[in-house]
Amino acid sequence: MVEKTRRNLGLLFLLLILVSVSFWIDSGEFYIADSALKAMQTESLIVNGFKTDEIRYPAQTLDPLHEAFFLPGFAENVKGKFIGQYPIAFSIFASLYRAAGLDWKYIPFANSLLSLIALYLLYRNGRIDQKTMVLGYCGTILLALNSDFGEYPLFFLLNTFGFVSWLAYRDTKRVASLCTAVTAFSVAVWFRLESLLFLSALVAAEIPISGQERKNLVRASNVFSIFLSLIPIITFFFWNILEYGHPLGVRFIFNFGREEVSITERIARSFSIAFVNLVDGVPKFGFFFYSPFLILPVLYYLVLKKKRDGNSDFLLKLIGIYSVLVLSTAPNDGITITGRYLLLLLPPLLVLWSGWNPGRAGFWKSVSIFSVVFSLSVSGVTLKIMRHISKQEKSFRNSFAKNETSLWIFTDPILCGQAGIDHLYRKILCVNQGTDLNNILSKIASDDSLSSVSLFFAEEKEIRRLGNSIPLLDRKKSVELENGLETRFGGEKKRTPFKGFHAIEYYKNLK
Repeated sequence: MVEKTRRNLGLLFLLLILVSVSFWIDSGEFYIADSALKAMQTESLIVNGFKTDEIRYPAQTLDPLHEAFFLPGFAENVKGKFIGQYPIAFSIFASLYRAAGLDWKYIPFANSLLSLIALYLLYRNGRIDQKTMVLGYCGTILLALNSDFGEYPLFFLLNTFGFVSWLAYRDTKRVASLCTAVTAFSVAVWFRLESLLFLSALVAAEIPISGQERKNLVRASNVFSIFLSLIPIITFFFWNILEYGHPLGVRFIFNFGREEVSITERIARSFSIAFVNLVDGVPKFGFFFYSPFLILPVLYYLVLKKKRDGNSDFLLKLIGIYSVLVLSTAPNDGITITGRYLLLLLPPLLVLWSGWNPGRAGFWKSVSIFSVVFSLSVSGVTLKIMRHISKQEKSFRNSFAKNETSLWIFTDPILCGQAGIDHLYRKILCVNQGTDLNNILSKIASDDSLSSVSLFFAEEKEIRRLGNSIPLLDRKKSVELENGLETRFGGEKKRTPFKGFHAIEYYKNLK
């Protein structure tokens, strides 16, 4: 029993870290922007009886053209359906949490456990040690990506399982292990497209293949088995063509081909993803900024031309090929967590790090210790920022909730996003400069179920502090909206100031 506990001490420590972080940042309240949309897509799928992935939201009857949707650009009409940019596969998976009776408050924590299982797989298969397992969670972007609701934990687990199976094939040459790996990557493609690149990089890293291995792979029975393992990805292509008109699906439709990117911009974007960059005066920290310790073995072997074995050669080729593929095709720099597109580098880099021995003293040992401390510090700062954002959202939501009205209307998109998970259950409109106010006001007037409305608008100071990428309602149109509501409700009930915004309540019956 003692020996078993000792062998699993790293996992137990990670569970403690996960529980502590979840409580500290209050991950159950952390539904902002994309995480809120993913939750909405999941609820919509359930409401639709799993027949369509069309988005449903409480205020939809008031906004049939979706001009006042809370996250414009992340949801659009595709082949006659208003859908979000996140694949239906994740909505189906997330619906299992709801079917199990979990409230949205507890789903982020349950979902995060999958990342720990992925790291434990690497450890149990002898690919990394316990210290590396802990560092792989606490000292990388995985910790940040794991802290809110999203597909990353499951995506990371599937790809890690595929990677471990691929390494098993390299050790044993058993085609069953290869097929297991390909199946895992094929399923993972349904969640994020990077699995396509990772599988391509794995195949490319194996070249050249020995004659004996090639002969074994082209046997009829093995070719058939490999084909069967590719069925999930083949189905993925045909499903997307039929549903969305493109083989790569909604991820591609929403993220690619929307802008022309010059070579200079592509290079700058690559630095944002991999290292660090300053974009519009805001520093963006990439994959290796979060985890500089992971690049040390790569530099040690490549720059110093140190002797390495066959597995190290394979890992270095895989890391290089996948990095080039991602940096040359990424649709953006990852926006908030810019290293997210390189997440799948984590398993091979952790294996390389775990097997690297810089010696007990000297330059490389000192640099490795410093880089590990730096990585843990960056993770700590990131969590502190996320905690601040979570507390801010909870504060805003509590303030909004004091306005117990039938409809909430926001004139600022950032402020509207702070409503978080309430977008799933309340009638909320997020009007902006492009919204047809006359149409919205007409719909409100004809809806007899609306006996009261709250209008929220941010203070000028708050607007400047938060910034805006979506055009907010200007003062002229704000006055037009206020006058329209006063006309239909017979005047405002009360005007309440809150921290950072004001709320106007209209309680009189519609005429």
